[in-house]
Amino acid sequence: MRIGLLTEGGYPYASGETHGWCDRLVRGLAGHDFALHALTTDPRQDARGPVALPVNARLAGRAPLWGEAPGALRR
Repeated sequence: MRIGLLTEGGYPYASGETHGWCDRLVRGLAGHDFALHALTTDPRQDARGPVALPVNARLAGRAPLWGEAPGALRR
């Protein structure tokens, strides 16, 4: 089964409570393929980059929730 997982301010970029829960979910369901879509909340997260992911997960996309909005989204 393929699963899309949207995370905000955590996995796979940050450590803490959210990171642990998502990591256990992805690793615990090793028979499933995960496409991770991460919303980052801090420029330091982007600078550090994502943590090492298990083989059944890939980072499908990332969008920052900080900084200027892209030109197409400004009114």
